[in-house]
Amino acid sequence: MILVAPSLYMSYFSKIELKWCFIYSQFIYIFGATVYWLQALRLNLEVGIPDVVVYVFSHLFDDTMEKILLFYPSTIFVAQIAAPGVEAFMSSIGGTIIQFNMFTLRSIIGLYCNKWFADITRDTIEDYYKLAFIQIIGCVIPLLYMYHIIPSNAEVEATQKMYQEKIVESQKKVVKEIELTFSTEEDKEKDVAN
Repeated sequence: MILVAPSLYMSYFSKIELKWCFIYSQFIYIFGATVYWLQALRLNLEVGIPDVVVYVFSHLFDDTMEKILLFYPSTIFVAQIAAPGVEAFMSSIGGTIIQFNMFTLRSIIGLYCNKWFADITRDTIEDYYKLAFIQIIGCVIPLLYMYHIIPSNAEVEATQKMYQEKIVESQKKVVKEIELTFSTEEDKEKDVAN
């Protein structure tokens, strides 16, 4: 599925408003967290679905959709709003932040949530459903503010246009300085010749 993600993004999601990609990805997180919660409650076994099947298919779906709806749009977004000349740096920083969030920060927050709210240990692993429910709540919270902080495609385009105007302006200044330099040199040569 991971190999299919770029073509799925380009075919179906590349024209969608950036903020909606992020919001849809949050709904995918809520779906995944709910599946894990139901699995922690062992409800999948009651309907005859083994843990391995639930884990593999939900993981494949979550990972693929995360790439399609979060990773690709955020990489493109960072490259679009970065000032000219620093796009590569900003893209690498953005990718680093996303990777840090996905593989480190989430785990650390999960450890603290467990410590403060659930206190699940090896001896109390049957209470894992509590931690899974906290994960659902943690996935819902960003929906409260995401729409308001993520810029629209029009705002991103306005930022790009502003950068382009600044580039054109600075290029005109450089051309004027070069013309001024050559005109003063010609005047000096004429004065020397007279």
